[in-house]
Amino acid sequence: MRAVFLILGVLVFAVIAVGAAALFAIQSIDLARYQGLVADRVLSATGRALAIDGEVRVAGLLRPAIAVSGVRFANTPGAADPDMVRIAEIEAKLRLWPLLFGKVLLDRLVVRGARILLETDASGGANWQFTPADDADDDGGISIPAAIGEIEITDSTLEYRAAGADPVLLGINSATLGAASANAQVTLAAALTWDGAPVAITARSASAVALARSFPNLPLTFSVSAFGATLAADGRIAAGTAEFVVTAAADRLGAIKEKFGVPLASDGPFAFSGGVRAGADGGRIDGFTLRLGQSDLAGDLAVDMTGARPRVTGQLAADRIAAADFAVPAAPAANA
Repeated sequence: MRAVFLILGVLVFAVIAVGAAALFAIQSIDLARYQGLVADRVLSATGRALAIDGEVRVAGLLRPAIAVSGVRFANTPGAADPDMVRIAEIEAKLRLWPLLFGKVLLDRLVVRGARILLETDASGGANWQFTPADDADDDGGISIPAAIGEIEITDSTLEYRAAGADPVLLGINSATLGAASANAQVTLAAALTWDGAPVAITARSASAVALARSFPNLPLTFSVSAFGATLAADGRIAAGTAEFVVTAAADRLGAIKEKFGVPLASDGPFAFSGGVRAGADGGRIDGFTLRLGQSDLAGDLAVDMTGARPRVTGQLAADRIAAADFAVPAAPAANA
């Protein structure tokens, strides 16, 4: 029994010693040097200023972390809003063992309270178009960690303003992208709002190791739920083509019609399944089934974009077609 307690004591001491060593290692990092370097490299790569108005904090023992508050990234010169990105807090959780050997690798990056503004002007210019400086490749002799296990974003917003159009506001309640290890699947889970309406997205792909081997072939499975409808797809993207098995369904189409201005008289129900292929030369929908209201269709369709005009071919079959399901509502009569 004494031997057991002795082993437990040694293990506890080892854990404390490792944690203390990690804390010492992280506190020995010249944070001001990294902060200035990051700002310089961002300015060099984008031509925009990165500012940190808040404090830089170090915390944690077994899970050391660096937290930065009050981060701002400048907008296009002359824009009405001076900041393209504002972030309340960024927390970088570091990997313990690499830190003990002087390597700073991120286990998890958490972004809280971000406001991201994307906008275009009347001439077609966009604020995400950057002008790198001539010395954009100069790293100043310091290595900045590039490997990130997972990225989490919470309580944030993304606003898109197109010239002459109403702004689109996407709320990011929570979103997590990443993988537990290099051999684990890369996954995405997001709970969003689009102009106040809830949107849920899930996605998964191969591991980072497998993706590196199969590049540019990208296997992808994803699902989206929004406006009373669901969309799911399983397939791949490679060399300018996308091939997916797609299913979609909605009990009612009212919210979708209102949101996207779909000119259909039918309110549903709606269901679709089929194999979809799209590329620069056109696309195909193979073995599809479609139900809209009281109508149903099945068959294959192909679109050829290589000629002077698009060419559509296909074979269709239907048990029932109700013309009212595909009718376009008449435009309101103009006032005399």
